[in-house]
Amino acid sequence: MGFDYLNGLNWKDVTRDERYFCAELYFEIKQDTLAFVKWLKEYNVTPISDEEMKAEWEIGFEVCFYRDYIFKHGDDTGEKSIRNSKYSQKRTFDLCLFSQNRIIIIEAKAQQGFETNQNEEFRKDISDMLTLLKKDTTNFNVSVIALASSIYFSNLEKKHSLPDVFAGKFSWKDIYNSYCRRTVFGYADKTYKN
Repeated sequence: MGFDYLNGLNWKDVTRDERYFCAELYFEIKQDTLAFVKWLKEYNVTPISDEEMKAEWEIGFEVCFYRDYIFKHGDDTGEKSIRNSKYSQKRTFDLCLFSQNRIIIIEAKAQQGFETNQNEEFRKDISDMLTLLKKDTTNFNVSVIALASSIYFSNLEKKHSLPDVFAGKFSWKDIYNSYCRRTVFGYADKTYKN
C-alpha cells in the first residue's frame, strides 16, 4: 500500500542501506543457520568441510567483535577496555557465522562496492582475530566472504578479480534466486549504481 510521503512506497522499497538488507537476511538465517551454511557449501561460496557441516553454528548481526569480546574476556594482554586496547573500537562486521573452529565474516554492500583500503582492513581483521583468540591457522579459520550486488561483481570481473582476501562471494541476487525468494533480496541487488 505505501505512504503518501514516500510516493506510495514503503520504506523497504526506498532504502539502499546494506544494514537493512543484512537485518532481513539475519532473521532468515537465524531460523535455520545450518541450512544457510549448507547453502554456502552447495553454492560453492566457500569451502566448508563435512566435519564443519556437523558442527554447531550461530549467526551474529552487526557484530562488534573486538569491543564485546574484550569487555567479556579481556584482550591478549588482559586489558578489559577496548579504549585501552590495540584493537579497533568501532569495527563492526555485518554478519558473522560462528562455529567451534571457524568464524566466517560476511561483509556486505548494496548500493556500492568494496574499496581498496577495506581489503587491507579485512586482512588485518583476520590476523587480529587470530591473535586475540590465541589461535593459529592450524586449528582455527577466520575467513571473509563478500556479499554485494550481482551487477557489482559482473562489473568487477570485467576489470579486476575479487581481491584474494575474500574466501568467497555471493550476491543478493544469488540469495533471491536460490536461498530465499523474498522480494527484499532481489531489490537489494538492484540498488547498486555503477
